[in-house]
Amino acid sequence: VSAIDSAAGWNLQITAVAGATTAALLPDDGAREIFSDPGAIVAGGFNPPGAAVRVDGGYRLTGRWPFVSGCQRANWFADPALLMENGEPVMADHGQPVELICYYPAAEAEIIETWNPLGMRGTGSHDIGVTEIFVPDSRAAFFAPFDNAGSAYQGPIYKLGLMPTIMGNAIVALGIARTAVDQAVELVKSKIPAFLQSRPVDRGVVHAHLARAEASLSAARAYFYNALGDAWNSATEGQRPTAKQRMHMQLAASQAAEGAASAVNHVHAAVGSSGMREEQYDFARHFRDVHTITQHALCSPTRFESMGQVMLGLQTDWILFDL
Repeated sequence: VSAIDSAAGWNLQITAVAGATTAALLPDDGAREIFSDPGAIVAGGFNPPGAAVRVDGGYRLTGRWPFVSGCQRANWFADPALLMENGEPVMADHGQPVELICYYPAAEAEIIETWNPLGMRGTGSHDIGVTEIFVPDSRAAFFAPFDNAGSAYQGPIYKLGLMPTIMGNAIVALGIARTAVDQAVELVKSKIPAFLQSRPVDRGVVHAHLARAEASLSAARAYFYNALGDAWNSATEGQRPTAKQRMHMQLAASQAAEGAASAVNHVHAAVGSSGMREEQYDFARHFRDVHTITQHALCSPTRFESMGQVMLGLQTDWILFDL
């Protein structure tokens, strides 16, 4: 899907993977309320968390979350919130604030139209906000590893925790780069330059850029599916992936985004001025979109630093690593 339309691919993986995955933490009746409808579409933000105050039967939720991709099509939102008491976050035994995921009908939120980015414009990733809405216990859960997933969430994929969400973001970049490389090869074969006697198809520098683009994309894709396949094998045997396997999944996600961006950079160099216009081909959009994805926290270059900490046996700063 992402190879055809980056925004459609992005919103598909967000609503199909991210919102559905965290529902594994919910009590069975809450998950059933949401997903007994086959048309359920769940979107949500991650950071900053809102505020949840304990009341009889549930929580009062207030917050504003940015980057809520697909919010205009969603009928449910799932957003994180800190558990608050007397205006202060409740702290867990390990010294960090207690955080919940709260599901609520999209009709209870306000969509604040803030999305005007460099790329991925079609995702409609606006802000959403709520004030003092009630979320029952059945639709709220504490963030934790998926060791005690609900009865409908016992399949192998839920052994992977939040890693499918992390890797889902990066796979969109691979789709974008695949189309960019294929379109570049097609263009170069037929392009007639304006000021040069030699055609691009005959120029060595163009050959090299196209080859490097394919190599960057193919290497990133191979690592991506190798890391995912290794973890999936463990999951199908009923095992949660090890720290090393999760490290490779995260590294593969970040490398997929970086490798895809590198491929698109080579495409940009190979196609010349054709990369500035959006007529027959979409080179300019591919360039904007893939570089926007590299800045997403789930697959950004900062995750290399986080996984280097894991390699050295240090405490990682990546809060989603153990979920």
